[in-house]
Amino acid sequence: MEQDIDDAVLGSLERMAGSRALARALKQSLERLTDGSAGPELEELARDVLAGRVELGSLRTSTAYADPLRQALTGFQQWYSHLSPAERDRVLTEARRQLGTD
Repeated sequence: MEQDIDDAVLGSLERMAGSRALARALKQSLERLTDGSAGPELEELARDVLAGRVELGSLRTSTAYADPLRQALTGFQQWYSHLSPAERDRVLTEARRQLGTD
């Protein structure tokens, strides 16, 4: 049963992301969020997505997680804006390497 849910979630993420590598990276990120380090709302979201109760694509039209997602995105944008051009290049290169798109 759990494997069926896991396969269904990965399939859903792959359809949304357009690639298996990106879907796996998304799933790993969601798994990291379940530790609560990004706050209880994103922990709940991650658990719901991984359990197959919520599809990430549905978040486009949902306000349930809008505030915590907006805050997380703002935090990322602030972090990224403080990187030097060389650091940005390293981050991008590493992301491409991990996703197999380099």
